[in-house]
Amino acid sequence: MLSKMSKSDKTMFYYLGLSLLLLIVLGVLFGISSVKESFSGNKTEREEYCYNQGVKKAKKNKKLWKKKRSLRDFTKDELNKYCETKFGKCTERNCYAYDKTKVSDYGKDVARDAVRKWVNNNL
Repeated sequence: MLSKMSKSDKTMFYYLGLSLLLLIVLGVLFGISSVKESFSGNKTEREEYCYNQGVKKAKKNKKLWKKKRSLRDFTKDELNKYCETKFGKCTERNCYAYDKTKVSDYGKDVARDAVRKWVNNNL
């Protein structure tokens, strides 16, 4: 069958095959990235704010924060854990009572407690 086709028909058939292959590869790549994105840790606005305020609070102890990587890691892990537990499933409907001040205070309290716990265990 291919021997009876003209040269332009064969070229068109070749380009259609390459285009189809390219579309399949792109579909697989974008499909994998969207699945990966849906399983990644997308934080809620309140959860992110809680984490950021806690990090700001912990950074006020500048000497310790800059020198001790284990303190930074421990504090960030604690903030991730507690902020996610408290605000991870928040929507406007079920967390309307948590305004920015309450979220900020909670993040700061978690950071303060984490730094104290780290200092007691490591110094």
